Amino acid sequence: MVAVAPGWAAVELIKFLWRRTGNSPWLVGAVIAGEAIVVLRKPERRRALGKYGMPMLQVLAEMLEEARVQEQRGLAGLREVILPAPAGPTLRQRLTIVLARQEEPLLAREVQDLVEARFPGQPVPTLTKIRTALSEGTEFVQPARYRWQFGRQAGPWRRSRE
Repeated sequence: MVAVAPGWAAVELIKFLWRRTGNSPWLVGAVIAGEAIVVLRKPERRRALGKYGMPMLQVLAEMLEEARVQEQRGLAGLREVILPAPAGPTLRQRLTIVLARQEEPLLAREVQDLVEARFPGQPVPTLTKIRTALSEGTEFVQPARYRWQFGRQAGPWRRSRE
């Protein structure tokens, strides 16, 4: 990791400056390379860079490795607590989806046919289960005998007495 750190750091610096300045990354890289050549011409500067720069790069590499390990541990912990996706919508959800797309109240048999057509890969519920879910669900209303719709039935409007 330490052997590639200077190259990696240079690439990250070029990407950072490219985003910051809006100039071409090739231009930014050429300017940085030119400055490095000018600054590192003298042997004492190269020795100073080796003496102080390499330990800093080693510390940076260790920090990055520790952060990567910590991220992997966090992802593993998340995988343990994430719930699996449901296999499919429940019966009440399927009835809601079907009835929400209808403009008029439907018989339970018509609802069953629409559920079968809309959700072909799932088992078709019996009429008894459909009627039970419709009568127990507060999201369904029975505006006419044996007919069901999604939503609430609104009462007649009353004029307020002024």
